[in-house]
Amino acid sequence: MAAGVGLLVSGSPTLFAAVRYAGAAYLVYLGARLILATPDAAATPEPVVH
Repeated sequence: MAAGVGLLVSGSPTLFAAVRYAGAAYLVYLGARLILATPDAAATPEPVVH
């Protein structure tokens, strides 16, 4: 199936550009989510006092 989709996308410049821009937009979305995410309190360990 992947080879068929690749052949279809490579045959159509418009479809190739659409898939390329959709992928770039998705990466920007993931980066923005990572930057804007609030730190999780459970993820940061409490300092140990002896």
